[in-house]
Amino acid sequence: MIAHGMIYVAGGVTAQALTTTPTKLTCFAGNGDHDSADDGDMRIQPSVSTDSVKVKPGNYLVHFTLCGSGDDIDFTFFLRKNGVKVGRLGSKNATEAAAGDVKAMIRGLLTVNESDLASDGLCPIEVYGEGSGSGNLTPTFAQLAVLALSA
Repeated sequence: MIAHGMIYVAGGVTAQALTTTPTKLTCFAGNGDHDSADDGDMRIQPSVSTDSVKVKPGNYLVHFTLCGSGDDIDFTFFLRKNGVKVGRLGSKNATEAAAGDVKAMIRGLLTVNESDLASDGLCPIEVYGEGSGSGNLTPTFAQLAVLALSA
Protein backbone atom coordinates (compact mmCIF):
# COMPACT_ATOMS: atom_id res chain seq x y z
CA MET A 1 0.00 0.00 0.00
CA ILE A 2 1.28 3.47 -0.89
CA ALA A 3 1.12 6.05 1.90
CA HIS A 4 -1.56 8.71 1.46
CA GLY A 5 -3.57 11.23 3.45
CA MET A 6 -5.90 14.20 3.07
CA ILE A 7 -7.93 16.90 4.76
CA TYR A 8 -11.18 18.22 3.33
CA VAL A 9 -14.35 20.24 3.69
CA ALA A 10 -17.65 19.35 1.97
CA GLY A 11 -20.73 21.53 2.27
CA GLY A 12 -18.73 24.39 3.73
CA VAL A 13 -20.56 27.63 4.56
CA THR A 14 -17.94 29.60 6.50
CA ALA A 15 -16.40 32.63 4.82
CA GLN A 16 -12.74 33.48 5.28
CA ALA A 17 -11.42 36.99 4.66
CA LEU A 18 -8.48 37.17 2.26
CA THR A 19 -6.42 40.30 1.60
CA THR A 20 -3.16 41.04 -0.19
CA THR A 21 -1.37 39.43 2.77
CA PRO A 22 -1.02 35.64 2.39
CA THR A 23 -3.30 33.81 4.83
CA LYS A 24 -3.51 30.10 5.64
CA LEU A 25 -6.80 28.54 4.52
CA THR A 26 -8.67 27.34 7.60
CA CYS A 27 -11.76 25.91 5.91
CA PHE A 28 -10.94 22.23 6.42
CA ALA A 29 -13.42 20.27 8.53
CA GLY A 30 -12.16 16.69 8.60
CA ASN A 31 -9.38 14.22 8.00
CA GLY A 32 -10.01 12.09 4.95
CA ASP A 33 -8.78 8.62 4.14
CA HIS A 34 -5.23 8.08 5.37
CA ASP A 35 -2.73 5.52 6.58
CA SER A 36 -2.45 4.89 10.29
CA ALA A 37 -0.12 3.25 12.76
CA ASP A 38 -2.13 0.06 12.16
CA ASP A 39 -0.96 0.14 8.53
CA GLY A 40 2.63 0.49 9.69
CA ASP A 41 3.26 3.63 7.60
CA MET A 42 3.06 7.04 9.22
CA ARG A 43 4.84 9.09 6.52
CA ILE A 44 1.69 11.13 5.86
CA GLN A 45 -0.41 12.43 8.76
CA PRO A 46 -3.46 14.62 8.06
CA SER A 47 -4.10 17.21 10.76
CA VAL A 48 -7.39 19.05 10.40
CA SER A 49 -6.68 20.77 13.74
CA THR A 50 -3.74 22.58 12.08
CA ASP A 51 -5.27 22.72 8.56
CA SER A 52 -2.28 20.82 7.21
CA VAL A 53 -1.04 17.44 6.06
CA LYS A 54 2.21 16.57 7.81
CA VAL A 55 4.81 14.43 6.07
CA LYS A 56 8.22 12.90 6.64
CA PRO A 57 11.08 13.46 4.17
CA GLY A 58 10.40 12.02 0.72
CA ASN A 59 8.83 12.67 -2.67
CA TYR A 60 5.09 13.32 -2.90
CA LEU A 61 2.31 14.08 -5.33
CA VAL A 62 0.24 16.91 -3.86
CA HIS A 63 -3.28 17.78 -5.06
CA PHE A 64 -5.41 20.72 -3.89
CA THR A 65 -8.91 21.42 -5.21
CA LEU A 66 -11.31 24.17 -4.17
CA CYS A 67 -14.82 25.13 -5.29
CA GLY A 68 -16.76 27.91 -3.66
CA SER A 69 -17.91 31.48 -3.88
CA GLY A 70 -16.20 34.77 -3.33
CA ASP A 71 -16.19 38.49 -3.76
CA ASP A 72 -15.30 39.99 -7.14
CA ILE A 73 -11.51 39.96 -6.74
CA ASP A 74 -8.74 37.70 -8.02
CA PHE A 75 -7.66 34.96 -5.63
CA THR A 76 -4.22 33.31 -5.64
CA PHE A 77 -3.59 30.02 -3.85
CA PHE A 78 -0.23 28.38 -3.19
CA LEU A 79 1.38 25.70 -1.05
CA ARG A 80 3.77 26.18 1.82
CA LYS A 81 5.94 23.52 3.39
CA ASN A 82 6.80 24.33 7.00
CA GLY A 83 5.90 27.97 6.38
CA VAL A 84 7.98 28.42 3.21
CA LYS A 85 6.19 29.15 -0.06
CA VAL A 86 6.67 26.53 -2.77
CA GLY A 87 7.03 28.86 -5.74
CA ARG A 88 6.08 26.51 -8.56
CA LEU A 89 2.89 25.13 -6.98
CA GLY A 90 0.15 27.74 -7.17
CA SER A 91 -3.09 28.76 -8.85
CA LYS A 92 -4.41 32.23 -9.72
CA ASN A 93 -8.14 32.56 -10.30
CA ALA A 94 -10.45 35.40 -11.22
CA THR A 95 -13.87 35.22 -9.58
CA GLU A 96 -16.63 35.00 -12.15
CA ALA A 97 -18.33 38.30 -11.35
CA ALA A 98 -21.88 37.31 -12.30
CA ALA A 99 -21.92 34.04 -10.38
CA GLY A 100 -19.25 34.71 -7.75
CA ASP A 101 -17.77 31.28 -8.47
CA VAL A 102 -14.24 30.47 -7.38
CA LYS A 103 -12.48 27.33 -8.59
CA ALA A 104 -8.86 26.41 -8.04
CA MET A 105 -6.60 23.43 -8.48
CA ILE A 106 -2.95 22.81 -7.70
CA ARG A 107 -1.22 19.55 -8.56
CA GLY A 108 2.46 18.81 -8.59
CA LEU A 109 5.47 17.03 -7.23
CA LEU A 110 6.89 18.08 -3.88
CA THR A 111 10.16 17.00 -2.31
CA VAL A 112 10.52 17.26 1.46
CA ASN A 113 14.04 17.22 2.88
CA GLU A 114 15.33 16.93 6.44
CA SER A 115 15.88 20.70 6.41
CA ASP A 116 12.12 21.23 5.84
CA LEU A 117 11.08 19.51 9.07
CA ALA A 118 9.47 21.25 12.03
CA SER A 119 10.48 20.50 15.61
CA ASP A 120 8.10 17.48 15.70
CA GLY A 121 10.09 15.78 12.92
CA LEU A 122 7.34 16.35 10.31
CA CYS A 123 6.85 18.93 7.57
CA PRO A 124 3.42 20.59 7.49
CA ILE A 125 2.04 21.15 3.98
CA GLU A 126 -0.53 23.95 3.99
CA VAL A 127 -2.56 25.99 1.50
CA TYR A 128 -2.36 29.77 1.64
CA GLY A 129 -4.46 32.28 -0.23
CA GLU A 130 -4.48 35.97 -0.96
CA GLY A 131 -6.67 38.38 -2.86
CA SER A 132 -5.99 41.20 -5.30
CA GLY A 133 -7.83 43.30 -2.71
CA SER A 134 -9.86 42.56 0.40
CA GLY A 135 -12.63 40.02 -0.02
CA ASN A 136 -14.34 36.95 1.34
CA LEU A 137 -13.95 33.39 0.12
CA THR A 138 -16.44 30.67 1.07
CA PRO A 139 -15.13 27.20 0.12
CA THR A 140 -18.03 24.77 -0.28
CA PHE A 141 -15.64 21.95 -1.20
CA ALA A 142 -11.89 21.76 -0.74
CA GLN A 143 -9.34 19.03 -0.29
CA LEU A 144 -5.60 18.81 0.20
CA ALA A 145 -4.42 15.30 -0.66
CA VAL A 146 -0.88 13.92 -0.49
CA LEU A 147 0.38 10.63 -1.97
CA ALA A 148 3.86 9.18 -1.41
CA LEU A 149 5.63 8.38 -4.67
CA SER A 150 7.49 5.35 -3.33
CA ALA A 151 6.46 2.51 -1.09
